[in-house]
Amino acid sequence: MPISFEKIGTGPWDVRIVLADGTTIEDPEAVRAYFEQIDREQELVEQNGIDTITFQLYRANLAGATRAEVQGERLAELCIAGGEVSGDDTVAAVKERIIPKLLGDQAGASHVTFVFAGRAMADDRLFYVDHFMLLPVWVQVVLSDVPFADVIDAMRRLPA
Repeated sequence: MPISFEKIGTGPWDVRIVLADGTTIEDPEAVRAYFEQIDREQELVEQNGIDTITFQLYRANLAGATRAEVQGERLAELCIAGGEVSGDDTVAAVKERIIPKLLGDQAGASHVTFVFAGRAMADDRLFYVDHFMLLPVWVQVVLSDVPFADVIDAMRRLPA
């Protein structure tokens, strides 16, 4: 959440935004992208509701030439009510319930990783308690035939 806005020029995107964590956004293109992201998030909240977890399925492609290609296209999406996951549920327990619904006709993989806030969620951790989540949230579900660490290594070696 922004804590301050300051007009720094004459253009519509000539604004300095300071976020709660101290991050400053002031490049006009970055400011525009920031507001576009907020608009997209608001649209998703209006579509899915405030109390939801949205799981987005991707299949990693280690042959990709960019990070986006390694991540792959979004294959499916499943939105559930936040109450379908309890405070006692581990990541593994949520996977057991979600993966069959999310995969549908998609082929499985030897590794299925939940990713939240840019980090892999360990199967033995509690879904809510061990991850700072405020609903609504979006969790990436990454299918791969190699450990997720190998997917991250492939991404680090490539341009964005």
